[in-house]
Amino acid sequence: MAAPAQRWTSVGPDGGYVGYLLADPNVPGRIYAAGYGLYVSSDAGRSWRSASVGLQAKARMGLGISADPDQPGRLYLIDFDGRLMRSDDSAASWSPTGYAISLAAAPFGRGRIAMADIPASTTDLLIAPGDGYVYRSSDSGESFVAIAYLGYNNRTIDTLAVDPQNPQNVFAGMGYGTTGSINGTTLLRSGDGGTSWNGASGVPVIGSGSSIVFQPNGNLVAVLNGRVHVSSNGGQAWTASAVNAYLLAVAPIAGHEVIAMSATRCAKSQDFLAGSESCDAGLPTSGSGFTDLAAVADGVGGYRALATGSVVGVRASDSAASGWVASNAGLSSRQFRGVAIVPGHPQRLLAGYWSSSALEDAPLFSTRDAGAHWQIDLTGQLRYVRTLAADTTAAAIPDAMTVYAGGQYLTQNFQPINSGLFRSSDGGISWQAPLGAGLPTSGTSTVGNIGLIRKLQIDPRSCAQPPARGYCRQGPLNTVFALASREGWRVAKGMQRGDDWSSGDNGLPLATDNGIVREAIFPWDLGFDVADGVIYLGALSDAVDWDNVIVSGSLQSGVFRSTDGGLHWQHRSNGLPLKGASTQTAQDVHAVVAHPRRSGVVWASTVQPGNATRIYKTLDGGANWFPSGPELAGCDVRDLQVDRSAPDVVYAVGSGLGFRSACIYRSEDGGSTWLSVADDAPGGEIYDLTWDEHDQARLVMTTDTGVYALRAPSDKIFVANLED
Repeated sequence: MAAPAQRWTSVGPDGGYVGYLLADPNVPGRIYAAGYGLYVSSDAGRSWRSASVGLQAKARMGLGISADPDQPGRLYLIDFDGRLMRSDDSAASWSPTGYAISLAAAPFGRGRIAMADIPASTTDLLIAPGDGYVYRSSDSGESFVAIAYLGYNNRTIDTLAVDPQNPQNVFAGMGYGTTGSINGTTLLRSGDGGTSWNGASGVPVIGSGSSIVFQPNGNLVAVLNGRVHVSSNGGQAWTASAVNAYLLAVAPIAGHEVIAMSATRCAKSQDFLAGSESCDAGLPTSGSGFTDLAAVADGVGGYRALATGSVVGVRASDSAASGWVASNAGLSSRQFRGVAIVPGHPQRLLAGYWSSSALEDAPLFSTRDAGAHWQIDLTGQLRYVRTLAADTTAAAIPDAMTVYAGGQYLTQNFQPINSGLFRSSDGGISWQAPLGAGLPTSGTSTVGNIGLIRKLQIDPRSCAQPPARGYCRQGPLNTVFALASREGWRVAKGMQRGDDWSSGDNGLPLATDNGIVREAIFPWDLGFDVADGVIYLGALSDAVDWDNVIVSGSLQSGVFRSTDGGLHWQHRSNGLPLKGASTQTAQDVHAVVAHPRRSGVVWASTVQPGNATRIYKTLDGGANWFPSGPELAGCDVRDLQVDRSAPDVVYAVGSGLGFRSACIYRSEDGGSTWLSVADDAPGGEIYDLTWDEHDQARLVMTTDTGVYALRAPSDKIFVANLED
């Protein structure tokens, strides 16, 4: 059953990782960008919108993308699991063709997959998936047949290109090779549609062929061993130009201007590279990590060149303008984890950023105007911020509110330089020295460190004078918990607002290794029962044999509870589903939340890997658990939240499985039934969901494609429930 549609609005930040660009060959001004999600622009990249409906729920959407000029609207995309997806409506929707690349069998690992449409056909396609072979499809990507092997000496095929005026004329830009290697040339040519191949004449024999483009007049331009080469006879013979580059594009205007780009330089030429002029203005001088370049028609007789990379998002250069500028409006291609709203100051948001790029130093983003402008904080301090926690008792004076940030610490000479734990006492405007008093050290390091900080949560009853039951109304709150990866310190309890830390691992099973099976338990989430002061912990188990095959395991896992403020834990998982043949290892619990008023009422999410989530509920403090509503198919719930003003309203959000978008469910009856909310939710994964403490209709969440906000409908579910 689906609830009335609710629209999540992106609040940015714009930009981020984008791997590929594709100009639509049939629609001027339309261009696609693939990164953490797929985006489309109809105004030459000035504004973007998501186009990921039907794509599998992986953060990095594409390993290759191509269009069929002979079939308007038809696109092909290889997703991050190697499945070939097809769209026949210009990316409005996607469906699998049924063909998948065996990424595990490809000896060269995951990388860009070379793919090319065959002109004068609406069904034919070439692909080079990384195993050295060239494959051809004659049924719109549903099946492929190997037609040639070019991977001698473990050489990859980096790019494929087919002559639009002669489909028999096919080129393969080869991966890096050296003099004397078999197929020792940067460029191979086939004159029979890809069945037989020979080295092209006049090309370098060392290096690689990274880009091949055709001008409408039949001339070819290619980047070979980092130098732009040209051919005016169908690619039979080539001549080197004076331009160094690794990306190419041809402008769709009269004269067919060629744009060539390197990490810090840009050149353009209207005379087939006999001469060129600089177009560097606006490019980062320190190197950008550009990964793709495209040119798209713009207005009458004009064009925009767009370049994209792992840090810059999309930059564009107008043919009539003087330099490159950011062009990311509506394109938010970053993975964010933790999120916090400054109570009493709803315009101020903080979002922890997960980055895989060594070029970026942007662990934490913050905005003071609800996303109109963002700034980067904690640079040079953390690799990334995975979790945030805010003290909501100081809402009357937001600039004095305590916020905690935790994530992946930085290292120097293979030693940690801090604990990965930080605190702000002014609502995230500034950050103090890293926390660490009481944390253990290791090796020669003098820095207290407990590994990756997965979760930070503040004890809502840790004020100086807590009420008999319920939440503290006047702070500050003095105790914060950190869930981490270090054995013996997987639960760390920070007193005095994180100035004094002690281990809270007592009662949690220690890792084991009997020579056959290695097994460990990892705390993942905490739920605070404020009615009786009990804390609940959701945990994951990891058990593998020495061949790294997953096994059932034998350690206690699932849900634990503490009745002494997190110092000791007892296993409380009776009724939760078990892993395989195990008698006490419950399925992984990614989220746990307690009723804000009724003692002993708790919800926990369990996940069957790659399949579905089942929410379980207890009414007796974890002594017994029972299913709470039906199975949530295609969903891996990562966060549970209860509306404090209407405790029967529970939200469950998480990652879509298979070809689903991220999942958002809401229950209005305490979990007996669940309604799918916004099946077209942005991105494939939702990591964190939070309420505005003073506006319960406002929710903010972090996803693999940015930060989003929602105003839920003002209806009966948000009327305060006064039951005890």
